[in-house]
Amino acid sequence: MVWLEWLRAQSKKHQAKKSEGEAERIPHTQARQGTQNRQGARKKQEARTRQESLFDLDTEAIEDFRISGPYTSKNLSVFLIHGKDVPALSDFLTLEEALDQGKVIVEETGNVSELRIKNLSDKDVFVQSGDVVKGGRQDRALQFDMILTPESGFVPIKAFCVERGRWSRRGLQDVDRFTEAHGHVAYRSMKMAMKYRGDQHEVWREVHNTQLRSASNANIPLSKVQNAASPTSYQLTLETPEVQNAIQGYVDELSNAPNATHDVIGYAIAINGRVTNIDVYASNVLFVKMWMKLLKASALEALGELNSALGFEAPTTDQVIAIMTDANQEKAQVKAMAGQSTTIMKESKSNLLFETRDTKSGGSWVHRNYAIKEDEAK
Repeated sequence: MVWLEWLRAQSKKHQAKKSEGEAERIPHTQARQGTQNRQGARKKQEARTRQESLFDLDTEAIEDFRISGPYTSKNLSVFLIHGKDVPALSDFLTLEEALDQGKVIVEETGNVSELRIKNLSDKDVFVQSGDVVKGGRQDRALQFDMILTPESGFVPIKAFCVERGRWSRRGLQDVDRFTEAHGHVAYRSMKMAMKYRGDQHEVWREVHNTQLRSASNANIPLSKVQNAASPTSYQLTLETPEVQNAIQGYVDELSNAPNATHDVIGYAIAINGRVTNIDVYASNVLFVKMWMKLLKASALEALGELNSALGFEAPTTDQVIAIMTDANQEKAQVKAMAGQSTTIMKESKSNLLFETRDTKSGGSWVHRNYAIKEDEAK
């Protein structure tokens, strides 16, 4: 009996000590939880602040740019955009350069709408929306801009097929990798289908329309702009001698327009008197690297819209500025995040602005593309 009473007493003492220990631990646990909650809240606030600052950066105002031109060849007019060069944002390899030099790998993933890309070099690589990579199982056009860090490892990149039907090796080309990026998407309507609406069937339709228009306005049979190796390939159409000859006049007359000064950082294109596209870069160096590829794409679009019976007047510089101002004042939304870049979009009733920012350099803008909606460009 004494033993039982002693056991009960010991049990009560143990329970009391346990309760005291728990009472001591509760404040410590609550303190730790409070610290963790505060840290979590602070991280969320920092993320929100970074996100808000992405839209509130003090970037160059439209008034900081000067516009010259137009320089006109047939139905194609070019305006040059002059501005302050940012040397820190000029040391990029373009995708075209990097592939030609073997400093980038672009590979198939088995998914038509997604490839993967790897930077092998010690420089940042700039990929522009609309760049066409040739090879693999189908030629592709890349959907959004991307900046790849040096020695990046493989990164996924969204793409659209610009060669309908093929899903196998073409000639001696590598079936798993892409070998070059010399072409660029031409028509505003095809760019909108890719970057704005994300519609693969519309992209295929625009590739075929490009072939039809080019053949018609160059006065050649359709078969002359369709390569027998792959008649649906947009890139192979660009490479046909007949198409190259048809756009050469535009290129010869306009290619030297930016060479007079070293402050040209962008251009605006007008076809048949209507502005269709504007590209601005953070540096003259990057603009110069992209210029010839983009001029050839613009020339192809102008060829497809050529109508000798149609009279037109080139737009004014004020009209170009109005388009840029209209899109720039709208609210921004994140459109894509890839590599070390973020692409934001601003949309008005008539125009779109896609702005690519380099997250490594504190969110500085690298490329701005102003796109005019279809119904406004007609």
